[in-house]
Formats: sequence, structure tokens, C-alpha cells
Amino acid sequence: MLKPTLIATTLTLLAAAGAQAATVSFQDGLNGYTGTESRVLSAAAADGVRPVLMPTAVIDLQTNRYGGNAQSQWLLRFDDIVSALGVPAGATINSASLRLFTKDPTVGTVSVHRMLSHWDAASSWNSLDGGVTPGIDAVLTADDTRTGLADERHVVFDVTDSVAAWVNGASNFGWAFLIDSTDDWIVQTDMYRSAGPVALARLRPLLSIDFAPAAAVAPVPLPAAVWLLGGALCGLGAVARRSTAV
Repeated sequence: MLKPTLIATTLTLLAAAGAQAATVSFQDGLNGYTGTESRVLSAAAADGVRPVLMPTAVIDLQTNRYGGNAQSQWLLRFDDIVSALGVPAGATINSASLRLFTKDPTVGTVSVHRMLSHWDAASSWNSLDGGVTPGIDAVLTADDTRTGLADERHVVFDVTDSVAAWVNGASNFGWAFLIDSTDDWIVQTDMYRSAGPVALARLRPLLSIDFAPAAAVAPVPLPAAVWLLGGALCGLGAVARRSTAV
């Protein structure tokens, strides 16, 4: 008699036979994508306007940009990643990574939390009632953390949990980057618009997702499926009988 585990393994192999992994990347300017949104929140520009100069919506994250060692946070979102041209709804997310380019080192720890509430270009430290609070505005447990980031380097965060949640129906409000230091760590976005395409591609945030679409498993006509399953079970039965005989 065939063991249930052998039958379950056979069915799993048959179901997975047509599955194919795919990788898709999102970055402003890559293949026409323009869906990246970002926002700086700072206690030193509590209403969202940097004194004298420019709104915080159009600058990179710099933890000490506003002076006075004020606490700062960064919001980042990639819109329309779950779509016909991106990752299909219901896909299995094998992995997802977010690559950032940083300037100036930090001794602090940066944590990435999936946001639970909407934000836009009008959002500020005050409109979020003192910035992002994990467990209220964002998921309590970080997707990933990094400590002691170097100058002029790429840093990669694992954001698999967030992307899996979005693909399975959660609203995509992006991430909050929370930093426990007020040194001059900087994340570059497309602040330097005069830079050439190669430089911008290196500086801008890059989201890469490896997934297996549910639709990749092609339905097998019933008669063929029966014959295929029957053949597999017969093969396993022969192995089992041979083992018993020995």
C-alpha cells in the first residue's frame, strides 16, 4: 500500500510542474515606470515645509538636514506594482528586495516598516501626530533593519513580507524608514535631476521582486491528468512492492 506522504508528494509535483518563477524590477525611469513617491517627515519642519527653502516632498532624506538634531523619518512607495504589467494578484512571492543608495555614514539603525495608513505630498510630522508610530501608522515589526551604514554605498533591505501582503490584498501604502540617529545619513532619490541616466539609475531606489504567478500552472485536461496521476501512482506502487519484496 502506498504511503499517504508518497501520494501527497506526487500531487504536489504534478501541480508545480507548470510553475515558472519570474523577476520584475521597479525604478523611476526604468522601462517607463514613474510610480515612486517619497516624503520626508521631520520634527524641525513639523508642518511639512522646510524653513526658507523648499517643501520636504522634493528633497532626499537627510537625517540632520533641518538642523538642531531633529528626528526625521522617510516615507517611500512604489505604486502599481500589483498589476497586469507587474506582479499578478495571488502570486507567490519568493523574495523582494529594496536597494537604496546612501551618502554619508550613520552609526544608527534604520528599520523599514510597512505603512498601514495613507500619506501624500501634504503629509507632515504634525499631520501624522508626531511622525510615524509603529503599531499605529505602520506595522509594529520591521521588515528589515540595518545598522552602521557606510558612505557612498548601496544598501539592500529585505521587504518580502510587505510585498507578499500587498499581493494578497493589503493596501499598498509603502514603507516608513525609521532612524534612531540624527547624524548626516542621506538616502538619495532623484534629487539630482541634472545627473545623467546612468547616474540616476544608480541613485534611485530599486525594488526587485521574484515571484511565481498562480496563473503559471496551466490546467491539465481531465483525461490527461488522470492518466498522468495514474502513471505516477503505478510507478510509486512498483517501487513500494520492490521495497517490500526486498
